Amino acid sequence: MTLLIRFECPQCKQSLPLNLQDFAPGNRLICKTCQTPARMTKAGLEHFSEDLRQYCQI
Repeated sequence: MTLLIRFECPQCKQSLPLNLQDFAPGNRLICKTCQTPARMTKAGLEHFSEDLRQYCQI
């Protein structure tokens, strides 16, 4: 089973689903909507925490 997390783009604020493995340290992500380099934000970490709790309950 793949764990998807939501990433919020700092530029266009769109929430994008990402495979957790793609967000490994050192991997550079780019928003597919506006091409802004991705970084984890506080909101993104909160979404990740929510998604991880739901994933663990399955």
